[in-house]
Amino acid sequence: VGSFIPSYFILYTNPNARTTYHYSVNSQIGYKGFLNYLNKTGKKYIVLRFFENLPLGGRVGGDLDILVEDDLEKEASDFLMQNPGTEMVDMYSVSGPSDAARIPYYTPFLSRKMLEDSIDFNGYRVPNNEDYLNSFIYHCLYHKGLSSGIPTCYSDLKISNNPDNDYMLKIKNLSSLRQ
Repeated sequence: VGSFIPSYFILYTNPNARTTYHYSVNSQIGYKGFLNYLNKTGKKYIVLRFFENLPLGGRVGGDLDILVEDDLEKEASDFLMQNPGTEMVDMYSVSGPSDAARIPYYTPFLSRKMLEDSIDFNGYRVPNNEDYLNSFIYHCLYHKGLSSGIPTCYSDLKISNNPDNDYMLKIKNLSSLRQ
């Protein structure tokens, strides 16, 4: 009749399966509640950008971008996973991967420096003016790239005509804080 052919399966664990930096928090807790939670841990974190409206929230239609020390990542991730909602949070750690390429969001040296040199803004930790400017430029050029709408000298590259923020204006405003 039919012959029996054994079948073998190999199960691989995807190391990227838990690697996410996109989270959310429910509106009852909100950004304020989440940041207060981070404050209570006593561990280092910073709100990376567009924090000028805190504790009311970031820019309209935006999310909350934070960098946490490695020792805080799992704790903060668990908090967000237990309290999902409509307010978006992107969270990065010093040495943890920020994407499927498994590379950190900033170099670990830069991340540690930003955490160490952070300042208080309305009760929350943010980068000092110089780190804010430099990390914002880095974010625009390396993370946003051509979608930032920032002009390039390369005529064969097409920049976005409709970026989600006026990144050049923000860079100019941040530059004026350094003087």
